[in-house]
Amino acid sequence: MLNGRFAEACKTLFMATMFAALIQGVSAQSNSMMGRSYGTGSGSAAQPGAGTQTSQAAMSAATQISGSIASISGATLFVTLGDGRTIAVALGSSTQIFKRVKVTLDSIKSGDALGVAATKSDDGSLTATAINVFSPQVWQRVRKGQFPMADGQVMTNAQVERLGNRVDGSTLYLKYEMLSAAILVPATATIRRNLSVGPADLAPGMAVTLRGTSGADGIFAASLVSFDGP
Repeated sequence: MLNGRFAEACKTLFMATMFAALIQGVSAQSNSMMGRSYGTGSGSAAQPGAGTQTSQAAMSAATQISGSIASISGATLFVTLGDGRTIAVALGSSTQIFKRVKVTLDSIKSGDALGVAATKSDDGSLTATAINVFSPQVWQRVRKGQFPMADGQVMTNAQVERLGNRVDGSTLYLKYEMLSAAILVPATATIRRNLSVGPADLAPGMAVTLRGTSGADGIFAASLVSFDGP
């Protein structure tokens, strides 16, 4: 049971960091996210509490951290990090807030925009490990196409042409401009739909992933907030 919970927590963390990296990596600039590179950007961010390793100096540049909302006052979140510190997080008019909802493969339809992390076999075939289903707002911002990740996986951001069934799973057929890709989706793949929501959807006790910068006053200005829904 413990191993199962740990594996699920790792999957959830990976989905969160993958999604935030996709949003921040549109221009293929460097991102600090979990030691993974997405496209030509590279970066670093938090395992539960790891983003909390950041010193005040490190947080002066755009970074990603994770924690739990302790309380909310107006447009300010007070977030407790893994090391026990509680920081003030400012939400602005341009802060994007996303809820990640777990869905099944049969909810994916032709035309949906996806971000698929996949392992690549020796024969070149791809097997999905994690899938993000993008909202139209998110799809406008992500980098499109296919590119390697620092952990050896391949990221494909494209739209669904069709879904085919196989004995060993299902195959997604994706296309974006000149790119065409067939990706096997086993039952173990994690699939989440990313929905744009507002500050009213945030509440104390929620585990959140934050992207932004820390000012001289120590307040963390969030450009992106994401959390897992049911």
